Amino acid sequence: MLWNFIAHTTIITWFVLANSFSLIRLVVYRQFKSLPKEQQIPTFFSRFILISIISGCSWGAVSVWLFPSNELTQQTFIAFVIAGMCTGAVTTLSANTRAVGSFLVITLSPLLVQLTFSSWAISNAIALMVILFAIMMYGISKRLNQTITESFFIRHEHLLTEQALINSEKRYRTLFNQSADAHLLLKDDQFIDCNPMAVKMSNYHTAGELLATLSTKALKLNKAIHLSNCC
Repeated sequence: MLWNFIAHTTIITWFVLANSFSLIRLVVYRQFKSLPKEQQIPTFFSRFILISIISGCSWGAVSVWLFPSNELTQQTFIAFVIAGMCTGAVTTLSANTRAVGSFLVITLSPLLVQLTFSSWAISNAIALMVILFAIMMYGISKRLNQTITESFFIRHEHLLTEQALINSEKRYRTLFNQSADAHLLLKDDQFIDCNPMAVKMSNYHTAGELLATLSTKALKLNKAIHLSNCC
């Protein structure tokens, strides 16, 4: 779209820089994922903000380097492209509203300046729409941030509850196995478990032997009861 209106070296330079920043972000992201969770936030929080600012600078430079002063169609095209990038940034950066705010301000400010001083009458209207768009996007980012935060706390509470259940099961299993009394677990008229003391007191070698014997006897007893009822 801009090849015939902007110097080719300028376009290529911006393209290389923008993709270089994207590559840096990818490298940092891989480093982030490779760390244990307890080290991720303290280590990369400041980097997250810094990289958001750098990314905003690369897209804000579009309105400085690649903005044709006498071509309304290309100006409108650039406005739509930058708006699209801001929309994508909101979904990507909403884990931190400061990162979103920094990106929006740095990316959209050069565009607003260019539109305000443009010779086209409609440019002022576009500039107003850009301001409204920025306010709306920041509002959406705050809602997304709230949703992310609530989701995090719900997940955290779920993990705590799950861990508490695991710990409770371990304590129960310890008491069950170390009890000096014989214990048998019955479910749906079937013996499903027993502790070592039950095996010892029944003179069996393993819990499996005891449970198999009890299940056989229970089955015979159920048949006898069934026949007795029929008679």
